[in-house]
Amino acid sequence: MTTLTNQLLERMPPPGAPVTIKEMAYLLEATHRRIVHSMDVMRRRGLVERVTTGCYRLTAMGETARAAGRKITSGPRRPHTGRRSAAPHSFQSKIWRALRQLEKATVPEIQSLMDGSSRPGTKRPSGCVQRYLNFLTRAGWVMKLKHRRRGTAPTSPGHVVYLLVKNTGPTAPYFSQKNDALVDPNTGEIHSLRERKIA
Repeated sequence: MTTLTNQLLERMPPPGAPVTIKEMAYLLEATHRRIVHSMDVMRRRGLVERVTTGCYRLTAMGETARAAGRKITSGPRRPHTGRRSAAPHSFQSKIWRALRQLEKATVPEIQSLMDGSSRPGTKRPSGCVQRYLNFLTRAGWVMKLKHRRRGTAPTSPGHVVYLLVKNTGPTAPYFSQKNDALVDPNTGEIHSLRERKIA
């Protein structure tokens, strides 16, 4: 059963359009007190912002969460469906941070800037870096350059060079499996990957 907080998120007007507690209480047939509580839960998670007393509006982050089909739980302070925006110290965040610093780099160069090149249960960290770069490439955030950089092994064909073309902010974009899309928390953009294939 959908909780009142999730019903409230689903029924909020688009970002920029304010709505009152009284209006939402009438719409959802809930008490004023319950709506205030649910609205405060969303406010603490950055999904809505208070305009004036008793009046709120959806934020870009709230619209992103709603479009991605995320659900607000009573546990973590972020909406969650099993695939969330990367945490500050997550593996993808480290990749994104290194890529923003280098702007143009190979997988080994990105790994060298990360705080440790592996994570628990990961046997091939370079494969995880490669997979995340593939998502960014498909969405158009990153571009593969034609020339390769020479590898250290004599038989190496060289390393693919990736260029960051959309440096949108400090928070790592992430893949939404439900929507087959890349979600960028920095801008609120949701980019479908259904029609884009890696060249």
